[in-house]
Amino acid sequence: MGLFSRSTFHSHPKLVLTVDAPSGSVEAALALAHGDKVHIPAMAASTLSTERRPLRMGLRSALEALSRDIHAHGLPLPKEAVVLVSSPSYRASTEIIRYEETSDFKVTPALVQKLLEAHFKRGGGESEGSHLIGTVVNGYRTLEPYGLFGRTLELFVLKSALERETARLIESEILRFFHLPVLVEPLSLALSVSLRTAMPALDKGTHLSVHMSGRATELLHFEEGMLLESASFPIGAQDLFTAISRSLHTTVEVMRDKIRLSHKGHAALSVDLLRLAGKEWVSLFEKASEMITERSPRPESVVLLAPPEILHPLEALIRGSFTYHRGGRRGLPVIPLTGVTLSRSVALPGDLGSATLAIAALFAHTQRSPFLLSTSSETLREASVVS
Repeated sequence: MGLFSRSTFHSHPKLVLTVDAPSGSVEAALALAHGDKVHIPAMAASTLSTERRPLRMGLRSALEALSRDIHAHGLPLPKEAVVLVSSPSYRASTEIIRYEETSDFKVTPALVQKLLEAHFKRGGGESEGSHLIGTVVNGYRTLEPYGLFGRTLELFVLKSALERETARLIESEILRFFHLPVLVEPLSLALSVSLRTAMPALDKGTHLSVHMSGRATELLHFEEGMLLESASFPIGAQDLFTAISRSLHTTVEVMRDKIRLSHKGHAALSVDLLRLAGKEWVSLFEKASEMITERSPRPESVVLLAPPEILHPLEALIRGSFTYHRGGRRGLPVIPLTGVTLSRSVALPGDLGSATLAIAALFAHTQRSPFLLSTSSETLREASVVS
């Protein structure tokens, strides 16, 4: 069985949430798996006014709206909640555990467990959660390592830590509306798993994923489908909206309307505004991208996940910041994640929908095996199958 693999069978309904804790922004949805596709029949989000309030209000607003929608349309109740939290509230990094022998050995679950236990016992156990996201046997990457023979084994482990108060708050608000088990994970983990399914081409080569939330931007560097490096800085969409509105001497609400015009053929306006008001973001983005790719080949493409209002102008801005690609002077391909981009794997209501929720829904319906470091204790346990 692979470390992460999609289920192609009917699955019990999942409640999926994406949480941007610094801004209080929350998106919630009901996700159902049918065959090889995940469907989202109902979704809700905290309103703009709610985003200025504490996270508790954002959670309550989104969950209450979703609960009403589920009951009004007679939809099935979710049986499990999967919550994805954005940086910087959830910090994550990848560690590599190396094992070598002079003769061939067989890769087994028992061996992997032994290596993970020894690693965390030596001082790696302070993190709240860890996930085995990839393996390399004899220099070859594989998601099906068990039963193979080799002399070298590398385990790629994503370690993450969430603020405990945030985790408790999220769970308590969900339980106000739905009585079910709650799993809270970093968005970076979901991206590393779900993008393999949504875009099989990203499973090969080197790629950079850029996620802009309300108050932060996170960069994730993937090689052969595995997350190697990550970096983040505290400037997000709300900060850019505020900077642009100040430059226009108007309110954020009016400025958002202007940016929405970019979807109707006026993209140059918003790109120019971003260049003017987002100089600090561009500078930090270029420094972060250089830092996380300095030990690996330059990315072959950039995958962009950002709020719809700013997605396309941000795409142009990022493309312009990369001038050299594979030794030639040309723009780096930028792939914006949208409901249309992800439509081969996720069915969202309407043509737009939330790409972040689509990623969450794919992740929620992914089988996780074989090992997971429990967030409630520091012992390894056999992971429950999420299917």
